[in-house]
Amino acid sequence: MKRRLIAGILLLGIPLLCGDPFHTKLTDEQKTIHALNRLTWGPRQGEEDRVQKIGLKKWIDLQLHPQRIAENPLLAAKLEVLDTLHMQSGEMAAAYPPPQYIVAVAQGRMQLPEDPEMREIVQQLAARYKKRGGQEMSGDDEKLVEQARQRLTEILTPAQLKVLRAGPSAEKVQLLDSLTPDQLLTVMEATPGKTR
Repeated sequence: MKRRLIAGILLLGIPLLCGDPFHTKLTDEQKTIHALNRLTWGPRQGEEDRVQKIGLKKWIDLQLHPQRIAENPLLAAKLEVLDTLHMQSGEMAAAYPPPQYIVAVAQGRMQLPEDPEMREIVQQLAARYKKRGGQEMSGDDEKLVEQARQRLTEILTPAQLKVLRAGPSAEKVQLLDSLTPDQLLTVMEATPGKTR
C-alpha cells in the first residue's frame, strides 16, 4: 500500500516538475519547424527563414492555395520546351502511344492511327514487338540497344551525337524534331530506359 502511494505521488508530481507538455506554448521558431515538418517533406535549407519572413499563417494559406505561389521563372523557362506539360491526356496518348496500344495493334485488336506519320511509328513499334516474339517492350535488351547505338552513329553526325548526349534541352528537342520517324525510333531504341 505504501509503495502504491509513493508511486502515485511520483507520477502526479512529474508533470509539476517537468511542466505540462500540453499547455506549454511553442515559440515562433518551434511553430514554424512543426508546420514545415507536418505540411511538407521537411524543412529545406532557408525554408524556415522564408516562412518566418512572410508569416506562418500566410505561408499555410499559400500551401492551401498553390495557384497563388509565383512560378520560378528559370524553372518555367526550362520546362517550356516540354510539350507534354501543355497536353491533355488524350493528346498525350495520341502523340506518344502507350505500350498497351502498340501490343493491341500488333495483335490486331486495335486499328492504326489516321495520321500517316504516327501510323508509320506505330507500325514500326508493332513490328518490333512481333520481332521480339511478343515480349513486352522493356528497352533494356542489351543486343537491341547495342545494335541501335551502332545505327545511331550511322545516322547522326558526331556533333549531333554530342548534343544528344550532353547538350542543352532546347538543342536536344530541336535535334529530335528534325529527325525522320525512322531515325527517331532508332534514337529511342538506343537510349536506355531512364534516360529516354
